[in-house]
Amino acid sequence: MITRLSGQAWKVLNAELIPQVTEIYDTARPRFSARGLKIVDRSTATGSFGGDTACATLCEPAMVGALAGDTDMLYRVSQVMREVPFTGDFWTWEPIRGVHAATVRLLESAADPRVDEVSGYLSFADNGGEVGPPQFNQAMKNRLEGGLLTHFQTAGYARPLKLPQFSYFMRRASELEVMWAFGGSDAWPRTRLDQELRASRELVGDFYA
Repeated sequence: MITRLSGQAWKVLNAELIPQVTEIYDTARPRFSARGLKIVDRSTATGSFGGDTACATLCEPAMVGALAGDTDMLYRVSQVMREVPFTGDFWTWEPIRGVHAATVRLLESAADPRVDEVSGYLSFADNGGEVGPPQFNQAMKNRLEGGLLTHFQTAGYARPLKLPQFSYFMRRASELEVMWAFGGSDAWPRTRLDQELRASRELVGDFYA
C-alpha cells in the first residue's frame, strides 16, 4: 500500500537505513578507485531517501558496481532498499527501481535463483507499494521502446567524466538497467542493451578498481 511519511518519519527511516547502505559500500571500498571512493563518500554524506536527486546520489555507487558486475554488493543494497516504502511519488522511487533492476540483470545473467525474489520489487510502486509481478503498463511499454532513454543526451561524453556528467550518465545507466530487467523490446532487445551497458562500463571504468 501507499505509505505517507512525515518529515520526521523520513529522518527516522534514513537514520536506520543509510548506515546499512554505508556499511555495504564500506565493505566494497577496496574495489573502488580513488575517484570512485569520492563518489562513495559523497553518496553517504549527501544522499538520502525521500527525494529523487538525493536518492539517486545514494544509489550511484551501487550503479557503478552494477556496471562492474558486483553482484554481492548489488544484492545487499537491494535488500536494504526493499525497506523503503512507496509514498505515491513514482519519480522519487525511481532510483530504487534502478538498483532492483540492476540486481535482476546480474542475477538472471548468472542463473541465480534469487532473481525471482528481487523481481517482485521491480513494480513495487506500480503495485501500490506491494511486492508483485512486473507491470507492463503503457508507461513502461513506452520506456521499453526508449521513450525515456532518448531524454538522456550523453553522446559527447568521454572519460574522465566531471561530476555533473557522471550523475547524469548514471541516470541513463539506471534506465538501461530497468529496460533490461523488464525484458527490453524489439527496438531495444537485451543484446542491444548489453552493448550499451558495456559501453557505459567503459565510460565509468576509472571509478572502479
